[in-house]
Amino acid sequence: MSDPDAPELSTREILLTLVEHEVEYVLVGGVAEVVRGSPRMTMDVDITPRWRMDNLERLAGALRAMAALLRVEGDSERRCLVRFPISGDGLAGFELSTWRTVYGDLDVVSGTPTLDRSLADYDDLVRRSDRFEAFGITVEVASLDDLIEAKETLGRPQDGFALFELKKLRARRPR
Repeated sequence: MSDPDAPELSTREILLTLVEHEVEYVLVGGVAEVVRGSPRMTMDVDITPRWRMDNLERLAGALRAMAALLRVEGDSERRCLVRFPISGDGLAGFELSTWRTVYGDLDVVSGTPTLDRSLADYDDLVRRSDRFEAFGITVEVASLDDLIEAKETLGRPQDGFALFELKKLRARRPR
């Protein structure tokens, strides 16, 4: 569900900031789907960073550079923004966190769900990822198989169209 109070998403600026801070990550979620050719619209950027303290510290620096606030669910449909001391240690305490930045929302996830109910972490995802030139930047993008498995595992109603499109893309890829 889109948030009318969110800044307009500038995927390029978010990714550039991550590059400037030398953050190691794999692009997952809606932007990864778009890079792979899906017509999907998305309202945020989702990443799975390498879950090591040095990298989480670089990610913390990137979040601070983007004036990030932690976005948490409030009562009913409200979303609350919280000033949170952004550090590698703090990030390590979240399996999933959403950050409102000056360039739009950034979701940081420790991994993507798998059918065996575990998480595919950075090492799993990067091993199967592909490198793309997107938004003027070279990015590691989760594989179609990983994106599809995450959608199938989540099983949310809003993922139906994305799953259909991802499977069409997989069927068209060369063998």
